[in-house]
Amino acid sequence: MRTLDRDPAPVTTRTRVATAAVPWNAWDQLVVPPLEGWTPSERVSVVLPCYQAQAELDRTLAALAVQSYPRHLTEVLVVDDGSEPAITAPADVGAMDLRVLRQERDGFGAARARNLGAAAATGSILVFLDADMVPDHHHLEAHARWHHRCPYAVTLGPRHHVVMDDLAPQRIAAAAAAEGGLTALLRDRPQDTPGWLEAHHERTDGLRSSHDDLFRVVTSGNLGIGAATFAQVGGFDASFDRWGGEDTELGYRLFTAGGLLVPEPAAHCWHQGGGHEPSEQELRSLDEQRARLAPLIAHRGFRRLRPGRSYAVPRVVVQVAVGDAHREQVVATVESLLAAELSDLLVHVPIPDEHAQHDWLRHHLDGDARVRTSGESLPAAAPVRARVPAGVLLPPAGLDRLLAELTDATDPVGLVEVPVPGRDPRQVRVQAWLNRAAERLRAAGMAAGPDGVAELYGGRWVSGYDLGVRDIEVAPGALAVPDAVVTDRGGDGQQDALELWSSLGRLPPAQRRAVLTAARRAVSTMHPRELAVLLRAAEVALRLRRGLGRLRPRRVVAVARRRVRRLRGRLRATV
Repeated sequence: MRTLDRDPAPVTTRTRVATAAVPWNAWDQLVVPPLEGWTPSERVSVVLPCYQAQAELDRTLAALAVQSYPRHLTEVLVVDDGSEPAITAPADVGAMDLRVLRQERDGFGAARARNLGAAAATGSILVFLDADMVPDHHHLEAHARWHHRCPYAVTLGPRHHVVMDDLAPQRIAAAAAAEGGLTALLRDRPQDTPGWLEAHHERTDGLRSSHDDLFRVVTSGNLGIGAATFAQVGGFDASFDRWGGEDTELGYRLFTAGGLLVPEPAAHCWHQGGGHEPSEQELRSLDEQRARLAPLIAHRGFRRLRPGRSYAVPRVVVQVAVGDAHREQVVATVESLLAAELSDLLVHVPIPDEHAQHDWLRHHLDGDARVRTSGESLPAAAPVRARVPAGVLLPPAGLDRLLAELTDATDPVGLVEVPVPGRDPRQVRVQAWLNRAAERLRAAGMAAGPDGVAELYGGRWVSGYDLGVRDIEVAPGALAVPDAVVTDRGGDGQQDALELWSSLGRLPPAQRRAVLTAARRAVSTMHPRELAVLLRAAEVALRLRRGLGRLRPRRVVAVARRRVRRLRGRLRATV
């Protein structure tokens, strides 16, 4: 699991100027130069993990030797994952800047190999290729043009599967550099494409939608990432030592960190070997890897969302804004969050050093596995962040409501804010926002606060009364922990209003609208004396209803008639 407190590794090349942030995954809002119509300036490092694939690697290197991207700005790092015999560099790759690294075999080591290659790279742009992926002539240039324009881009190239075992590396190089390229050489051979990738692209409008699972399409066999971005998210998870899953997990972290996923058709590769469906052995491995992904990918498609379950990377990190609040207010807010129906969360309680009850709060809260009182070990990949002021209580379903508002398929937003009843919303409010939106702003060199998120991704206010938010006031020493009893601030009828709104929320929508309409009409059009009569009548009617409920059935009608006659008489006398 990657954490917020990890320092990114230094990048040896110069830092590019950040581009303006684009909302959601609207990659088509950026304009990149045409192929061979611009002058590159950034160095590209190509990282190729390889295991027992010397012949396939030779064909891939032959195509890399004739790329349209400037050779003096290109280096290639082959990482041998313990092959026997060891992988060697072919002699006929010309003046290519090529290095071969080696690591000991320890299970499926593709993730470790890519990390090793990235650590040795000197380029500001990393392109990950599998050793059996033969790139088209403009492959590196197509990747790189996006990274010159946008440092937080994550470029994804397509692939076709085709058998080419009979083709020598020299023929591959000649065809790649010729007019028509490898397409002309391979057009008459049977070709396959991964149908699942095409389905995801179609479902998400070419990755331009606001879906929260766009990261599913990230595959490491043809992938471009800025070196600084790769270091910031911590690289591949080297603990993945079986086939499958490590690229999806990296894609999730890149997406949550604000990465812009860009499908680039011109960054095309030819996968050596027909068929794109995983083998039976790979399917078994992938099934086991799905269990590995559940704690790491906080998305409903990868884990069970059941009350009581929590994972290493939670769906939401909630910060309790402590300020100078009394310790009982802090504890009451924390406990209301831990009692939420959404248990897949982590509560962050940053206690100021100067807080009068700093040590007491640390001792009381640090024992809970879902509470952190410092910024250390906060999961960076949690997709939602929230902030709740100390002294504010959310109902059990409150967090679920906030997440539903954020991910509303018809009208998604980046920020949801909830005013606290009776308080100035400019000073006291509950907020929840998409972490990837804030990280996108940060990657673009902009202020990454909630206001910036709302401006770029849109925001929405939700009624605190509808949500059932409560603001409390605590008298020092009046509460016992953990069975604290809180009282409403000021004793001004706020609790009555809260109960009224809660009751209205249980009515069907049509009845709720009718009640609210009648109430507004009564308050705005009736004379105070008339309104008093109406309220008195309602009170009598409610008492009548309670009384009837206690009577035996045969007495109900007679008593009801008598009480209705008395009510009519009282109304006449009053009016």
